[in-house]
Amino acid sequence: MGGLGVSGDSSCADHNVAWRVRKTLGLAAVTAGVSAAKDDGIVYDISANGTSKGGWGHTLCAGSEADVAVMIGAGNK
Repeated sequence: MGGLGVSGDSSCADHNVAWRVRKTLGLAAVTAGVSAAKDDGIVYDISANGTSKGGWGHTLCAGSEADVAVMIGAGNK
């Protein structure tokens, strides 16, 4: 068994990089994911009190990662 390590400069970028790698390798199928699209797209739903409405939320990162996620199909804003 092997592994592939990838990383961006933030956790949001890490998600985008991993999404692209899985899609390129044909491993992107998730049949019951936590996003509204039922895939493993990143969910930005952390409220002001620090909780996630859906339980799987992520805070927005400071850069343009959320816009990139939308462009590549890995999330929505």
